[in-house]
Amino acid sequence: MDKKFTFNESPELYEKLRPKYPEKLIEELIQYSALTLASELLEIGPGTGQISFPFAKKGYHITGIEIGENLFRYLQNKLINYPNVNIINSSFEEWDNKGKKFDIIISAQAFHWIDPKIGYAKAAELLKDNGNLALIWIYHPRIDVMNELDKVYAMDFPDYKKQDDAELKISKQIEEIKAVKQFENLRVYKYPFEIEYTSSQYIDLLNTYSDHRNIDNKIKLQLYNEFKKVIDKFGGKINKPYIATLFLLDKKI
Repeated sequence: MDKKFTFNESPELYEKLRPKYPEKLIEELIQYSALTLASELLEIGPGTGQISFPFAKKGYHITGIEIGENLFRYLQNKLINYPNVNIINSSFEEWDNKGKKFDIIISAQAFHWIDPKIGYAKAAELLKDNGNLALIWIYHPRIDVMNELDKVYAMDFPDYKKQDDAELKISKQIEEIKAVKQFENLRVYKYPFEIEYTSSQYIDLLNTYSDHRNIDNKIKLQLYNEFKKVIDKFGGKINKPYIATLFLLDKKI
């Protein structure tokens, strides 16, 4: 299965366990982009609505393009009482905007799934001349327990690629975005936060990530049993840090 479709398998699990975006990020994005209730927002890959829902509650006009059919249905139901929100079941690459332009395009944890030959160019075409592109990713700073979990990966699933340090990944993302010719004036804003997980919650969280959902079930069972033992040695809980990072760009005119 293409990894970008794995999120479509269990919207409820994704909604329950994936970290929500800090309210400060949303408030400052509105401020930095000078959004008003008359602004037109386009979201690429809204998933379970972790960005769409806060904007919908504030009364914004939102068009969401969601490729996953189950996620599309889940989000339609979640936002049924918000008439200013229109969710469309389509890939971004194939979607026809029928000439409509937007004040801002937002993509949270989804833009890396878009064909890079199409993504930035199409985003620029869809934006008004003073429009913004807001790309959001959540990064995972390393803590001691993760070093121990890496030893389990190395023993039971050596094909697993160890994750880079969060700041290194952010630096790489900055360099990639700076190379894009359709946008300019990159600003980067970081919002650190922390969530506590029990061993069971942490393993459920792992099952929301595409690289873990695709692991052979027999290997996964062994892996997760060992993870529980490691987490129990650390008190049975993980205080997991995150860095929600907003990359904000202006359309180049």
